[in-house]
Amino acid sequence: MDSADTTPDVATIDPNTPSVARAYSYLLGGKDYYAADLAVVKFLEDTFKDPYASAMTNRRWLRRVVRWLTRHAGIDQFLDCGSGLPTDDNVHQVAQRLNPEARVVYSDNDPTVQAHGRALLEDNDRSVFVAADLTDPDTLLNDPAVRRLLDFDRPIAMIQCFTLHHEPDEPRPVADIMRTYVDALPRGSYVSLTHITYPPAADDPDGTGRAMVDELRRGIRDKGMDSGYFREYDHVRSFFDGLELVEPGLVPAADWWPDGPVPRNETDAIVYGGVGKKV
Repeated sequence: MDSADTTPDVATIDPNTPSVARAYSYLLGGKDYYAADLAVVKFLEDTFKDPYASAMTNRRWLRRVVRWLTRHAGIDQFLDCGSGLPTDDNVHQVAQRLNPEARVVYSDNDPTVQAHGRALLEDNDRSVFVAADLTDPDTLLNDPAVRRLLDFDRPIAMIQCFTLHHEPDEPRPVADIMRTYVDALPRGSYVSLTHITYPPAADDPDGTGRAMVDELRRGIRDKGMDSGYFREYDHVRSFFDGLELVEPGLVPAADWWPDGPVPRNETDAIVYGGVGKKV
């Protein structure tokens, strides 16, 4: 791959508009960001106790899920949609430690992510980065690189980690987008996702979680980030329609197959995660 493949087109990068990928990467210790991204992070710092710990809760969920899928479910093919900027222990690194034959396709529509993702995978012939928008599943699923690396006659694990709450339901409902993905996956495949979610009333009797979601939505919109399409619990649960939810179901991400005692962060109460199997 020559240098042209790993250098972003600066004309497509707007430093004055905050990027979901860059802001999230900053919370995980990333170094690629602009002042607009830091404004979002500053809002999170001022509003919540520890947004860095909350970002790590989500990242730890991803690592546990990939380990579970590789070790317990026997999955050796992964499609990571809206993968974001590379950081420590990316999906292919976690999976290939357990199974060197594992294959991983990353996709994202952010030009900064595209440049770094391709550079990371230059020397890994079992992983590839595809420039694609996760809201266009037909184009992504039929990309030649996807079809070359993944065998759609065998189970695949699709990952939507902290992606879907950045997407509106217009012009195409996210549930419809997810149905397209699920229909395309072979039987035995898995879908895993995290989503900022209005907690069900039983988990949020005093409404603290609901108020937190509303405050988060308001703040990031005020800072110019096109995000905050947070949804009710049952709406997020519908993204698993047609799938068999793996225990313990759609739960706070920190509670999904924890490695040990679960440290609690303020925003953990609104970050839900789950895994479903196509049977």
